[in-house]
This record gives sequence, structure tokens and C-alpha cells, in this order.
Amino acid sequence: AMVSRTRDSIVREVESLRENGVREVSLLAQDVASYSDGRRRFADLVGAIAGTGVDWIRVLYLHPSSLSIDLAKRIFEHPSVCRYLEVPIQHASDRVLERMGRHYTRKHLERVLGGIRSEFPDVVVRSEVMVGFPGEEESDFDELKAFVESAQFASLGVFVYSREEGTAAYSLDG
Repeated sequence: AMVSRTRDSIVREVESLRENGVREVSLLAQDVASYSDGRRRFADLVGAIAGTGVDWIRVLYLHPSSLSIDLAKRIFEHPSVCRYLEVPIQHASDRVLERMGRHYTRKHLERVLGGIRSEFPDVVVRSEVMVGFPGEEESDFDELKAFVESAQFASLGVFVYSREEGTAAYSLDG
């Protein structure tokens, strides 16, 4: 389960960093968009951090299922938020995404990434994908390859599946 710090504690930390000469902060979590302190969500946190006067705010790891065009609009309304998104899609084949336990589809990825690029043509998107996941077939890999080519990520990390005891995928065949 994810646990979020309070908005006030994060803002105080950023204020302290800024007072000590820090010009850029990175908001980093497994899925920053799932942030909630019980009352406020991620876009509210970004607004509060932008209010500290820090020069740049970089957002890392927006889970594809949490990413929306509306969220991008809400965070990019602050000039200090870098037009940079790190979105680890993992795969683009619906069949493989389902086996991975991901709750989004290729169509969702295309709609959201396309919509964000349409609204913000200067946005830089980085991603990560995994190849060799149990049950991945050549056609799945070809689908991923075609998606990556069309998505035109600024940067892409490609990782080979590694069987790890204790994970849900450990007992999958193929």
C-alpha cells in the first residue's frame, strides 16, 4: 500500500530547500498521481509547491492508469513545472498488459499521450518497457515495437523480464 506524506510537510521541506539555494525539486514516487493526504490530491500538492517560488518542479513516475489530460493541464498551468513526464508504460499489447496486471490498454495510452501532446506540443515524455514477460509472443513484441515507434518517446528504457521469487509473475508459464 502506498502512503503519502502530508502536503504541509512536503511544502515545508521544499521551502527549506529553496532557502538553501536549491532551484529544482523532483517529485518522485511509484505513482505520484495517486498522492493524497486525505483531503488534497496531486495537482493540489503541485500548486502548493509551485507557490514556494522554487524555479523548477520535475514530475517522475506517473502510472499510465493515473495519467489523464486533465491532470497534465492542472500541473502544467504552473510555469515552474517542467514539461517533462516519466510514464512507465511497461508494454503496449493488451494481452501482455493484462498478464502483467496492468489496468489500462493500448487505446488508453494512445488517447492520453496523444491528447497531452496535442495540448502541450513541447512536452518531453520518457518511458520504460519490459520485454520477455512470461507468455509474450512475437506478435506482442511487434505490437510493442510499433507502439514505441509511433509514440516517439524522447528517451526509453528497455528492460528484460527477470524471474523473481515472490512476485505474481514468478509462477506464470511461457
